[in-house]
Amino acid sequence: MNRGGKGIAMLLALSLLVLPCAALAQSYSFPSAGVFVEMQPDWTLLCPQTLGEEEELLARLGADADVLRADWAAEGTVFEIFLPGSVQVRLNCVESALAQEVSEAALMTQAQRDAFLASYDHAPYENVAYSEQATEWLRVDWAVEADGTAVGFSWLVSVRQGALYCLSASGVDAGADALADANIEVLGALSFLGNRVTLAGETEEESVTLPQPVEDDGVVTPVMLPGFDGISLEDSYTLSIQTLPGAELTLKTPTDSLRATAGEGGSHAFTLSTKQTKVYAYTLTVQAEGREPTTMEIEIRRELTGEEQAKAYQAGAQALDTALYEKICASPDAYQGQALSLRGKVFSMRDVNGLPCALVYSSNPGTGVWRNPFWVLLQTASQVELEKVYNIYGDVRGDALPVEGEEALAPVIVAYFVN
Repeated sequence: MNRGGKGIAMLLALSLLVLPCAALAQSYSFPSAGVFVEMQPDWTLLCPQTLGEEEELLARLGADADVLRADWAAEGTVFEIFLPGSVQVRLNCVESALAQEVSEAALMTQAQRDAFLASYDHAPYENVAYSEQATEWLRVDWAVEADGTAVGFSWLVSVRQGALYCLSASGVDAGADALADANIEVLGALSFLGNRVTLAGETEEESVTLPQPVEDDGVVTPVMLPGFDGISLEDSYTLSIQTLPGAELTLKTPTDSLRATAGEGGSHAFTLSTKQTKVYAYTLTVQAEGREPTTMEIEIRRELTGEEQAKAYQAGAQALDTALYEKICASPDAYQGQALSLRGKVFSMRDVNGLPCALVYSSNPGTGVWRNPFWVLLQTASQVELEKVYNIYGDVRGDALPVEGEEALAPVIVAYFVN
């Protein structure tokens, strides 16, 4: 984990702020991070999802919502909790090499635990040791001076659910032990959901690097890509190139090399196939007579529109029948991530760790009695109505929840598409 100067300044501003206490305790779910927090009455929570609703608070902070949201996104911040006494605790969730190797700290070997500790056991960190209260979490203390004011930090770091989680308590003139206790207090209010749920529309896309134009210096061959944004929304993409008249163009693709000559105005366009949903990589070489050649690496990412995404997902989803239902019920974890298509009737609604969840019975064998229940996690409660029948596409989450009046547990599906 790392803090830049801007992050330190923001933390200092937040630490100096005394916030009003919430009148009632609330609970918040963060499915993309796989955590659920049970708030205390004297805590105040701020998170990326609620920044747009906190204009008064941000005005008091002198903070810009877009800047703060970008800062949090870069650091994987899930939320900030303000505790009494001007202490705040931030939760970050980020990818890491260790988390890819060992998804849970409880599964780490002693050698891995030692290496994890050693990776933090250096300046400016102090008191680096596994917590006595939370033995799978590493405690790390440090301090920094910002604008003449000492700000203390204490971290609790661990690997959970295939990611690196860090609780970071900070405060002005706060002792390391007090900050460490604040982390333990917030950790006690956290529940880990067993996996990190990605709802529809939240999938992480591969990044595309946009090439920089090469200016005409009289030596190299200049080249630019007018209107290029690196994103294709159709099965083909027109790559426009601007260079010197008569320049020779070679565009190397993964399977071929396309050649052409720039026209009188120095322009040319290649039409490229982008039927597959992936990032296409090309190498463009441009050489004008009497000039040095210019080589440019180009990437184009094919994106699907919302309708295309739904069609592609539906085409790959496995239709649910009684045999498959029984297999999923017998071992839901074995089917984690399996895309399903089913038609079912909504019988009830409930809240599951802050997310709306519908009880859907997926089989009606012609007797008027619906069977084979699923719990379906929704993005919004308004997606469905009680007593109505829907086509549902979603991924098996890998667990099951009880149903009132049923002996067996019902598997959980994360809804991708409902109509």
